Amino acid sequence: MATEEVGASGPWKASSWVVISVGPEARARTAEGDLAALTGRTRDDLVGRQLADCLHPDDAAQAALLLTGPGPRPRPLRVTNRFVHPDGTEVWAESVLIRRSTVDGDDEVVLVAMPRAATATCAPPVEPGG
Repeated sequence: MATEEVGASGPWKASSWVVISVGPEARARTAEGDLAALTGRTRDDLVGRQLADCLHPDDAAQAALLLTGPGPRPRPLRVTNRFVHPDGTEVWAESVLIRRSTVDGDDEVVLVAMPRAATATCAPPVEPGG
């Protein structure tokens, strides 16, 4: 078995994990981690904001559907998307979306994301047969 320290090399920055919980209206409820690296925003600026406001326009509609779409999702969903800082800087990220119910019975999606390092290939994964 081979092991490698995360962030020692390759496309990941080990300290840049972000966890955002998103409510039924796709608004951020809570946010933790290196928010500035991913979104270019502070926690106070992000919480309460539509998450789509932080995404590239080409990704926002699909993300909104994934965040608010109907029905349970039995397993986490992995996505690659682009966040956009207020200054226009684009950041590619690998994210996992986990749909769950809160203790109050509300549905929410927990987004766990890690920005790709600047040296990473900034292109979405190729679909099979594409």
